Amino acid sequence: MPHAIIVPWADPKELDDLKVWFYSKNQREKAIAKVKSYQSRGSQFLPHVIDSTSQLTSAVLLDETNNKVGMNAIRMTYTMALIRFVNGILDPNQQAQYAIPLHRLAQNVGLSSWFVELRHWGTHERELPSIEMLRITAKEALTWLWDHYWNDSTLEELSSDEDNEENVEEETASEAAKDFKKLQLIWPGLYYDFMHNKSVWQNDTSSLISSNNFVVTEKDTNHKISKQKQKSPEEKIKNYVEEWITLWRTYPDREQFVSQVMDMYNSVLLHMLMLKLPDFEMHYFRWLLKEYKMQLVGNEEISKGGRDTILSRHFKEWSELERQLVKRILNYVNPRTITSRWNQWNDIFTVNPSYLNIVVLKTILKLIDDSISGSRNNSNNNNNGWRKKKKKKQIINEQETLTTIKKLIKDLESVYDKSEVRKYEQSFIKTVKDTEPAENLQDKKRTRTTDDIFSDLANLKKRLTKPIDSATTTVKVDNNAVSRGEAPTKIFLWEEPETWQPKPFGIL
Repeated sequence: MPHAIIVPWADPKELDDLKVWFYSKNQREKAIAKVKSYQSRGSQFLPHVIDSTSQLTSAVLLDETNNKVGMNAIRMTYTMALIRFVNGILDPNQQAQYAIPLHRLAQNVGLSSWFVELRHWGTHERELPSIEMLRITAKEALTWLWDHYWNDSTLEELSSDEDNEENVEEETASEAAKDFKKLQLIWPGLYYDFMHNKSVWQNDTSSLISSNNFVVTEKDTNHKISKQKQKSPEEKIKNYVEEWITLWRTYPDREQFVSQVMDMYNSVLLHMLMLKLPDFEMHYFRWLLKEYKMQLVGNEEISKGGRDTILSRHFKEWSELERQLVKRILNYVNPRTITSRWNQWNDIFTVNPSYLNIVVLKTILKLIDDSISGSRNNSNNNNNGWRKKKKKKQIINEQETLTTIKKLIKDLESVYDKSEVRKYEQSFIKTVKDTEPAENLQDKKRTRTTDDIFSDLANLKKRLTKPIDSATTTVKVDNNAVSRGEAPTKIFLWEEPETWQPKPFGIL
């Protein structure tokens, strides 16, 4: 649902009247006065394009009337209006991590690059632009405002047309998918850096001294300092992590995000995402319990040619599932974040109940229990009364969470038990058998009998023990194939060449 926007006009008709006044030669003063009244109601509510249209129109009127005002004042009025116009159009589009050149931003919004040049001239140069150049630029600016704002009806259509909103959402999802694919392709090249620089991404080293701060530069033959072109591993890791964080914030479907991460499963990448992406662990366990349940109950769908689960491609053994996807992942999670947000965690374990839920809950139970023991030891060694009270309150909250978890485990154990482990591992065997066509099984039974195997072994033994005679025929027929009703196969035997002399290697 779109948020309400405060505007200074009472109804859209006022805005339509303002458009007519600005671009009719005899009513421009009336339009400027109307904009001043809007500013008195709060300049923060007035769109920049309306304010900029008013300032440019004022400069044009001042130039046309020229009432006791010098040419220098007119040039300054033009210049200031154009500088504010360019800044107001381009600055909101400057949202990247690093500054994008203004020429690129101007190109993106359809603004001629010489507007940027004139802005630079009026801001930094000693002399102001000529009056002729300013008049042409102001006229072009008013034309741009007419084409892109005053006479642009697409914004109203987009705000009222639901189909277009869906198209925008689809485009956003498509862009997010492209960004994910890009990060996925970059990862293999950065895996070595992540493995050998774990302290960079496992800890917050932004305030620490790193090799990045001390770069030894070399001088070339002309005694000029050469710039370092190659990025350091620390910079590569930092930029890559920031791209993941940005994608996580803007990705429309978090469940799909986690599913794609697990599809390209890598323990180092998963560890990094657990540490760096907020709430990733909750979405991860929601995905894991759902995927596990689908593997157990969805065998019929899989056997009929439906989608197979990610677990069936990576974790077919229960021991690996428990060690890699439960215990190792929970070691990356702070137990205090679980206790402080237990209401949200509790919902995860009630949606897809199974024996895996019991395993995850017991692991969480142990982590919180160890955290309470550590907190008690620290509080006993701390003499600060305020800190003791805070620790005590935290321990009480953790104990309440422990009680809730124990009750939840008890309820689940009344329905699910360890026999589910065997069912989980057998589900993959069943999937393989069911997905194989029945015709192939019949062919195997018909073509590979015990008699056939013994017959093949006897023929092989006969061929190996029989000496090779150069005078014998080099082509024989496989009688075994004839007895099976198949086409006869020719068997070619090795022959000793009649004229052959040994030669050193490399000589023809």
